[in-house]
Amino acid sequence: MFICREIFLEMDIREVSSEQLQEFMNQHGEKSFRVKQLQEWLWKKNVISFDEMLNIPKNLQEKLRENFSFLPTEIEAESVSTDKTIKFLFRLFDEEQIEGVLIPWQNKVTACLSSQVGCPLKCSFCATGKIGFIRHLRFWEIIDQYVLMNRRAIQTFQIPVSNIVFMGMGEPLLNYDNLIKAIHTLTSPQGNALSPSRITISTVGIITGIRN
Repeated sequence: MFICREIFLEMDIREVSSEQLQEFMNQHGEKSFRVKQLQEWLWKKNVISFDEMLNIPKNLQEKLRENFSFLPTEIEAESVSTDKTIKFLFRLFDEEQIEGVLIPWQNKVTACLSSQVGCPLKCSFCATGKIGFIRHLRFWEIIDQYVLMNRRAIQTFQIPVSNIVFMGMGEPLLNYDNLIKAIHTLTSPQGNALSPSRITISTVGIITGIRN
């Protein structure tokens, strides 16, 4: 199978499957173990550039850079309340914005994540509904929020994020596939190895998502 470079430059490398990465390595005469090394950098160490992949040879880094992309999620702004809660405004690769919150409590820190840009449900009590629905977050954009807030938790509170709640922008179960893929990665031993029991999904009651 021939991999089209233009296709992958239009999406984040984290959307590329293991099989596609293996095919890429084969095409460029690289050993199979490079796939595992690459995925450890992506999912365990959560890097966002090929330059950070220290055990990947420079020539392979260059090949990756020429054929794949990282689509960045960045902290646009943040504010700290009197109870030390930190509210974040994230800017996505397409210039859309979402919010997240870091909540310290005793010896724990909870990260509140968004699942959509805007929300289609328009609940009367929720400001996000007034924005309307713009798009679903991709699974790695959900993970990016955790990664950025976890780094800030360690920097500010000297402890990592211990709990995750999906109570930010959007209805999580309307973005079910990306939500579940993000949770599987966050809880996987090959990913961030978080405890599933410390992840809470808040929903207005999307029956199909609950049944799944």
